[in-house]
Amino acid sequence: MSSLIQVYSLAGSAAQRQALERFLDATPGFRNLGSGNLSSAPPQHADIILTELLAGEVPQQPVQAPPHWVALLDEPRSLWVEQNWGRGLRAILPRQTGESELESALIATYHGLVLTHPEFLKAPAPVSPLSNREQEVLAFLALGRANKEIAAQMMISEHTVKFHLASIFQKLEASSRSEAVAQGLRRGLVRV
Repeated sequence: MSSLIQVYSLAGSAAQRQALERFLDATPGFRNLGSGNLSSAPPQHADIILTELLAGEVPQQPVQAPPHWVALLDEPRSLWVEQNWGRGLRAILPRQTGESELESALIATYHGLVLTHPEFLKAPAPVSPLSNREQEVLAFLALGRANKEIAAQMMISEHTVKFHLASIFQKLEASSRSEAVAQGLRRGLVRV
């Protein structure tokens, strides 16, 4: 590594922030840019934002890349993670992550990788923004079914299918059937 990775830390308590800063100061290859509370605006020149979140805590600033975010947390399937995964949030790790794992995760994130701890892969299915009926319609979309077929299978009218599709498109920020399926796959809402 030829240059130092510039890291800014965010956490809810001063003790958490001090622990993150001590880690960064003691680990070669990183430049500690300081820290702030969960409502602090991180510096634009940071390469990575490292945040530690207790259950229910949420940073107040929008997550967008650059810089990329690495989160140490208790709840891997929180709404905040679901909303920001892939946008700027690039790594989620348990709060108890060891220093060598955290160092590796920061370096991997800096080099463009997206990662999660294996412990989090066992987490329950993601919280869906879709209703049960919308999820059924999305599953039929993934199978390539036409509106008429979906209506017959679900015993609803084609008009109701179209209503569900409009809602799915809005909730998944999709403009077509294939884009809705792709978003559903990315978010774990559709199984293949």
